[in-house]
Amino acid sequence: MQPLAFFADQNSVKFFERQSDTIETVVLVANTAQVIAVPTGARFCRMSLGAIFYYNPNGAASIATASASTGGSKTVPAVESPFISVDGIASIGVIAPANGVMSVEWWS
Repeated sequence: MQPLAFFADQNSVKFFERQSDTIETVVLVANTAQVIAVPTGARFCRMSLGAIFYYNPNGAASIATASASTGGSKTVPAVESPFISVDGIASIGVIAPANGVMSVEWWS
């Protein structure tokens, strides 16, 4: 297992020291939840959509509503491309309010 060094350039753009092991493309249909399987051996991922989306490690993702109460969902909104640890996670639920093509990069 190689260490995964994380850096930011002079413009605060985040990047890893080495390229991802694999890249997956996921077509999202508006308001339709999908599940992305975490590849065996993956430790980190970065999801990129270019629009707001919601994700939930090891569960179904849902879009926040005005009637939602606090603490009822583990869904996290994302505008930028989040880096997340996927150690011990089998899948990631994703959903977006609009159609889009998401890229998911995986590192072991």
